[in-house]
Amino acid sequence: MSPIWRRQAFSLAAFSVLGDAASRACSDKKMAQGKHRTQAPLSSARRRTDVLFAMLRDRAFCQPQPSGSAA
Repeated sequence: MSPIWRRQAFSLAAFSVLGDAASRACSDKKMAQGKHRTQAPLSSARRRTDVLFAMLRDRAFCQPQPSGSAA
């Protein structure tokens, strides 16, 4: 994968972290652990892109887990 595509994938994943409540909670937890405000979403984005590439590699579909706080 080219560096440009990789950078764009991380950027999109980092911005999507802000819209999801579970990812936002994980990002807040990372900031409480001492990560900088730009590093916290990137660590969540890294995890998200790792899952995405594993799904592409294994040709698996996403099975989202319902959150307990959903109404």
